[in-house]
Amino acid sequence: MVKTQGLFSLLSGLVLALAWMPAPADWAGFSRYGEVAEIAVEAGEIRLNLRVAENAVPPGVAVAGEVPSMPPPWLAERLPRLLAAEGQSLAGRLQSLGRFDSDSQAYYEAAVRYPVAQPLTALGIAPPAASGSPVGLVVLHRGVPVGDLASLDKTLKLTLDWGDPWRSRFDDPARVRRHAEPRSYVYVEPYEVRHEVLLRLKDLQPWLDLGLRDPRYVEDGEREALKRKVGVFLTARNPLLVDGAQAAAQLDRVEFVRFNRAGVLPVSEPGRLDADTLLVGAVLAYLTESPARAVALRWDLFDQDGGARQVSLIQGRETFDGYMSLKQPEFAWSQDESLEPLPVAEETAGPALPMRAEAEAGEAPWFRAALLAGFTLSLVFMLSASTRIGHRPLSTGLGLALILAAAAAFHPRLAARAGGGPAGAGLDELQAKDLLQSLLHNAYRAFQLRDEEKVYDRLAKSLGDELLDDIYLQQRRAMLRQAQGLGGEGKVDRIEVLESRVRPLSHGWQVDSRWMAHGTVSHWGHSHERHNLYQARLTLRPVDGQWKIVRLEFVDGQRLDAGVPG
Repeated sequence: MVKTQGLFSLLSGLVLALAWMPAPADWAGFSRYGEVAEIAVEAGEIRLNLRVAENAVPPGVAVAGEVPSMPPPWLAERLPRLLAAEGQSLAGRLQSLGRFDSDSQAYYEAAVRYPVAQPLTALGIAPPAASGSPVGLVVLHRGVPVGDLASLDKTLKLTLDWGDPWRSRFDDPARVRRHAEPRSYVYVEPYEVRHEVLLRLKDLQPWLDLGLRDPRYVEDGEREALKRKVGVFLTARNPLLVDGAQAAAQLDRVEFVRFNRAGVLPVSEPGRLDADTLLVGAVLAYLTESPARAVALRWDLFDQDGGARQVSLIQGRETFDGYMSLKQPEFAWSQDESLEPLPVAEETAGPALPMRAEAEAGEAPWFRAALLAGFTLSLVFMLSASTRIGHRPLSTGLGLALILAAAAAFHPRLAARAGGGPAGAGLDELQAKDLLQSLLHNAYRAFQLRDEEKVYDRLAKSLGDELLDDIYLQQRRAMLRQAQGLGGEGKVDRIEVLESRVRPLSHGWQVDSRWMAHGTVSHWGHSHERHNLYQARLTLRPVDGQWKIVRLEFVDGQRLDAGVPG
């Protein structure tokens, strides 16, 4: 029985792994700080979430049992101090405290709630009384980021605008906010251009009837209908030109999103949503036959104030930033601006190494028939000669046999058969490494196409018939699962075959191989590298003039965030 589960894990599994695995953005983790504090300012309360790396906590700390109302001393001295406008400290109540393990290290996490009777117009944030390591600070006002992750090394004053939290500001001009306002991200890929749109829901109100029962909130039962309405609206607006021609937009997905220390995340929890601050994320895909040389995006959803809309175009490792406005409503980019070469149109690159022409001839029925006819004529000749010449037929027959044996020994089509491998397809480990790298690269890249017919045709270049249909159906299911939420777009950039051990079979070759899939996750302006290590046993066989994978047994796989082994 052919084992397809391994290839499912390899191909579709990697697509989902790249897309859904948590990806640290510009606010995440302990890479720069031993402690990270996230402060969320709301109308009736302030919530403080503090993560402290385990190696920064005194030994012997116990967190099991009932959580006390007041933070224990070791935690209290590590909490940033919150100050009212008059300078007095706000008193908080400990909600939860626990120890957790992440991929990188263990940490303690505490949640503290500060009740506020009246909405504050200003808030002071002071460094903790004592801390063994720098504290990274993130502040959200009504869910809107006020600044990027930065060190809390002095007392800060935060001015709060409750009418529009995007206008809330720190008094320190050095505090910048990457997500300064909702914006557009345009990704240029070999087979598509993708427009990721971030909009405030209230920005759509002048253009679209939202159909909300209460214009202040989006209730649970209103979410899906509203997303469909927004998707139809955005698909018909803001045309995008590729190489001077208007491209047809395909709606990938629409989701309500929010910010936290990990960046932009989908809103998955139930409950009513604040319509004034709610963000909508939409992804529009434009399919291309080859890498785009020029892209132009037009925007017409400007507010009454005529504010500019920021655009970031990402191609490979390069980012190009610009603005659109009422006076200049188009953002244009061309390959001439890039320092990187134009990506290769990979459909023209041969992903599978063809067999040698003599290998095909060696498999042809006419050649085997001719060979059999030659032996038959030789036998007839020997028998007829024996009746006429007496003792000469022996030498004559031996001579003919030697001639045929020599032809068989030195003819490449027959010599390969004597070696036990497929006809004319001798395969050493170096050739197997190159061949497998090409086959795997082609199969991985097929998953980045969106046109179903093209996906199938490209997979057919690497997979035998026994696997092709099952893998194709599995890939479509994977794409449907990915479309159910707002994950990143996972791309496999390069395949690196580390090891290949080859063994001949009667009709092919068995290859025990280890390889690395190097990829990136791109999401709302962030790109993060991913490295996955795989080990599998594959069977390669010549099919219709090309090598293909006809069997695969998946042995092992792991993700290597820390780097690639040397």
